[in-house]
Amino acid sequence: MRVLFRLALAFPMLVALAQPSGAQEVWVPIFNTERTYVHCGADKVTANEHVTYTWNTTAPAASFTTGSGCGSLDSNLLVGDGVTFTGKHTGNLKQLTVHAWMIDCCLTNGGVFTEIWIDVSVQIDGNEVVFTQTAEIPPIPGETSFPRLLEFSVTNIKLLTEADYKEHDVSVTLETASITDGDNVGWVLDATEVPSGVTFSPTTLAAHRIPADG
Repeated sequence: MRVLFRLALAFPMLVALAQPSGAQEVWVPIFNTERTYVHCGADKVTANEHVTYTWNTTAPAASFTTGSGCGSLDSNLLVGDGVTFTGKHTGNLKQLTVHAWMIDCCLTNGGVFTEIWIDVSVQIDGNEVVFTQTAEIPPIPGETSFPRLLEFSVTNIKLLTEADYKEHDVSVTLETASITDGDNVGWVLDATEVPSGVTFSPTTLAAHRIPADG
């Protein structure tokens, strides 16, 4: 009887010892869906030099027809003359979608490019998330024959922890690598017809997808 009594007294203590002390809650990533738009700098038109455009959440409000917008000529025969879209985003991050409007420039045959090869790199907080991947992307027609849209999603970004829920510095760099006709592309932005920019944590991914490195 004494043995049973002692076991009865010890049982609650054993149960308590079996429970984890100060168990931590599991972090659930918080994805903030946000559409951003890149805006013009000081120069309306640039050619054969690298240009950086910054974004915010304000959509372009005016048309090319009223003098809004700007552009940068990017030749596949030169290195270092692409564009960078840059800015900030707060939240965990697993995927983003890039919307880059372009015009087919200087085609001698008067047609349009059937596909465009671009070098894509993505940096977040100074770390290479996509390290210069070359992607073949078919342009999506706009409301008119030009400009057209190059759109792709970057997937498998691994900023999912509680420590990753913060404001991030993000940069996306695009540069033509090879074009079927061997001519030039003009990157265009900051007008209602060409709302270039980035969507963070999109609910729907683009048809073309580039996985993050690692």
